[in-house]
Amino acid sequence: PKPDTQGTKSDAKYQACLSACLSDCVKAPGAEVRTRAECLGDCKRACATSKEQLLLGSPKKKPAPEGQ
Repeated sequence: PKPDTQGTKSDAKYQACLSACLSDCVKAPGAEVRTRAECLGDCKRACATSKEQLLLGSPKKKPAPEGQ
């Protein structure tokens, strides 16, 4: 079975939303030209359904306690 990716950066719906948003933002007719980097913040806020999706990187995994 596939791992559940809902709410993560690997979520297919999040990826599709982000892709479409970035494409529309960069190619907006009549608007000032914006780069993907300039659009990314707005698109993340529009598409994110969890805190993890708003982060720049991936959350750090906490190491397992020693002796267990």
